[in-house]
Amino acid sequence: MTPIRLSAERVLNRYKKIDQTASANLPAPRSDEFARFGHLLADCVQAIIQETDSLKNLVNEFSRFARLPEARPKNIDIRVIIENTLQLYDGRISDIRILKEFDADMPRLRLDPEQMKRVFINLFDNAIEAMSQNTGRRTLEIRTFLDRIQERARVEVSDNGQGFYEEDMGNLFLPHFSKRKGGTGLGLAIVRQIITDHHGSIRAEANIPAGTRIVIDMPLYPD
Repeated sequence: MTPIRLSAERVLNRYKKIDQTASANLPAPRSDEFARFGHLLADCVQAIIQETDSLKNLVNEFSRFARLPEARPKNIDIRVIIENTLQLYDGRISDIRILKEFDADMPRLRLDPEQMKRVFINLFDNAIEAMSQNTGRRTLEIRTFLDRIQERARVEVSDNGQGFYEEDMGNLFLPHFSKRKGGTGLGLAIVRQIITDHHGSIRAEANIPAGTRIVIDMPLYPD
């Protein structure tokens, strides 16, 4: 994919250099035709770049899904992972209100920080995409709860976006299921695999009055 993209960009850059010197010396009809070709070339190169990027992302997702690295958990505060992930979005989601509610009694959990960061990136990206058509306020809410009786930690990621039909909720984490244009349907499947590798569970439910809530339950003391 990379050589295809670079070749297309090289063609366009070479044309622009020719255009700077040649178009001024052409008669009007030829100059107009030269300009129209320039616009067509730019549009075609942009299409090639977009499609190669899409294919590259698809291939990368298949590769990650097929070869997820073995989890390397360590004792860590899940709040730190969430905050570090949110820092990646600084300046990119200024129009979204972020609500955070962290349980102060939450102990450290046995987690792989990099894999869990990937989980939250995927969930945050999906939430942002789901709210892209909102005409009013966009809200991303992140909450953690401690359940000592069940010996589990719960994380909820909620948005007030377009949501899903009830019949789709059970399919969200299946490979190749996607309602997003250009989606691979592997992102949430990878998320579920990572949570499963951590001996946890994940589900989706409606976020009343609008949007989706993702609920993750993780054991306090995994086997």
